[in-house]
Amino acid sequence: MKQVKNRSTGDIGELDFDSKEVVFIVVRYDLLTKVTSKSYYKNLKDLNEKWEDVEELKGYWYINEFGTATEITHARENIYDKQRKNFGNYFETEEEAEKTVKKLKAWKRLKDKGFRFDGYDSGHNSNKELCGQAYFKAGNFWFDIKQDLDLLFGGEE
Repeated sequence: MKQVKNRSTGDIGELDFDSKEVVFIVVRYDLLTKVTSKSYYKNLKDLNEKWEDVEELKGYWYINEFGTATEITHARENIYDKQRKNFGNYFETEEEAEKTVKKLKAWKRLKDKGFRFDGYDSGHNSNKELCGQAYFKAGNFWFDIKQDLDLLFGGEE
């Protein structure tokens, strides 16, 4: 069956054709795949006013709960796909997802070692707003954290 999308609500349905009665039927399902409604159209003009074809969704990569890049080969625009997109856990390539995992781990290591914002330069300029130099505290771990800082702020996207 072909998937169609309601132009006004965004609901997804499946298009079927009843050749005996010459009608187009759009069937909608809930999350448990029970039929929630059927809409009947006697001609394509009426159908096309309310429904449009659904674009074929591409697969994507996301970071699972174990910190591993995981592939979804065909997105269904279900609640999980939408949630991943909404908070940025949605990548076009495996490389993008794996790089993000490395960056998240680098942030965690920096945080664990005490890397934090330590205010503005107050020694050279009493007006902190005009100074514009921020300082970060990293304890005595500078050489240990340099690689993580390069990964996070090394100029690459």
